[in-house]
Amino acid sequence: MNKSVFLLILSLFSYFHATAQVEVETTIREATVYLQSALVTRTGTARLPAGRGTIVITGLSPQLDQSSVRLGATGEFTILTVNPRNNFLAPPTDSPEYEAMVAERATIADYIAKEEITLGVLAEEEKVLMANKSIGGTQTGVDVDALLKMTQYVRQRLQEIRTKRLDISNGLRDDREKLSQLDQQLNEMRKTRQKSVAEVVVQYQAERAVDAEFQLMYLINGANWAATYDLRVSDLTEDVDLSYGALVTQSTGEDWNNIQLTLSTGNPRQQQNAPVVNTWYLNPNQPFARAQAYAPSGYDDLMQTSNVVISREEVEADASFAGADVAVNLTNTEFRVRLNQDIPSNGQQYRVLVDDYELPADYQYYAAPKYDCHVYLTARVTDWRKYSLLPGPMNLFFDGAYVGKSQLSTGTAADTLVFSLGRDEGLSIERNRQDNYRSRKFLGGKTEQRIGWTITVQKSRRNDVPLIIEDQIPVSTTDEIEVELDEAKKASFDPTTGKLRWELLMDYGDQKEVSFRYKVKHPKNMNVYLE
Repeated sequence: MNKSVFLLILSLFSYFHATAQVEVETTIREATVYLQSALVTRTGTARLPAGRGTIVITGLSPQLDQSSVRLGATGEFTILTVNPRNNFLAPPTDSPEYEAMVAERATIADYIAKEEITLGVLAEEEKVLMANKSIGGTQTGVDVDALLKMTQYVRQRLQEIRTKRLDISNGLRDDREKLSQLDQQLNEMRKTRQKSVAEVVVQYQAERAVDAEFQLMYLINGANWAATYDLRVSDLTEDVDLSYGALVTQSTGEDWNNIQLTLSTGNPRQQQNAPVVNTWYLNPNQPFARAQAYAPSGYDDLMQTSNVVISREEVEADASFAGADVAVNLTNTEFRVRLNQDIPSNGQQYRVLVDDYELPADYQYYAAPKYDCHVYLTARVTDWRKYSLLPGPMNLFFDGAYVGKSQLSTGTAADTLVFSLGRDEGLSIERNRQDNYRSRKFLGGKTEQRIGWTITVQKSRRNDVPLIIEDQIPVSTTDEIEVELDEAKKASFDPTTGKLRWELLMDYGDQKEVSFRYKVKHPKNMNVYLE
């Protein structure tokens, strides 16, 4: 071999060897879902040739935030650069659900085509029968036996053909409806179908061939979770049972199969810099003072693996479900689900049970007969803040029966959460006007109105639950109107709100009355409407 040719081949070999490209397949192992995004962790292994080369981690969702990509690796080699990019030449990646739906559509479409062919053949056979009904010719007579046999055959065959066509047409109607539904669903899925894939390109240098392990972490859009609760009361002498759940949704384009799932109350997309107060220079004709703008410097370090734990009272999880380990950090709360989860990328909600708590509760009957002449059973839960509850819908169950929905509003709740467990028909309540007290008088330039109410309640329940009754008198907003509470025995009164409150302890079969009276003075020429 010519020496120059040998040197050229050797140089080309050295070049390609030095710039070897290795594609690394990775698997999603963990996902930390925030309220509006998720942090995904992938792992993979590869054999890296010696020299300088390129590693391509491909097949990632294009929704990943390229500025959040973090790469960790083990092995005797040096990482030179890490570059995320979008590959628009890669074929679209389809979820198993999408592929299964495409296959089902093809099967149904093939079946419809075959049945339509059968319909066409039967129609042609019917035409042939109808065209050949005549027997005999112009020169010969008609044989009666042959005519009967022919008529019978045509009648029987036509009935078979038309019955078969009817059955096929009915079946095709259902199949075409199913095909139309599949087309609609596929069209919706194609809207979010990945038209590109994200990749991470890594330049490395290795003295010798080496086995490497990689851990890739990145923030991704299209994932969120929200709290949901089931509150159960089995007996008025026991604590309430609160099941804390999470509705997890993701449409990132990546199916999460058998992953370690963590739910976080944090939001890494919020700016993390504290505001800075600068000198406020006041200039002539300045329309308003300009506030110091925030200057976010980027995301927190997503590779951080340790958190400062303050404290949390542990509550034992029921053995009937996995639950989660909870850590209250400096800036958020994390729920690490104990068993691995499957969360497909289909935008559907998947309920994950976080924990089950037994909360001490005080039970009360409550009535506001001015607005509703029914008595409601309520549960008052105190010291709820230590359980890291978030706002969310709540299903209420009493004595095994579903009684309705409520909303846990932690932002406006005080130290006590109050839940209505529904009407209790074992208590009846009435509110009647005291006609003997009602009057209207004219005093100088003033009009005085008097009004009184009597509230009667009867109990036919064998329990020691107290009854709270609330009513009200009006509150004046002007000096021209004077409101005075004349009588409200054994009621607590808040003059700011005008609320009256009675707390009654009643035994089975008891009937009690509470009453109140008030008067209102106002100018004669002023219309004031009372109840």
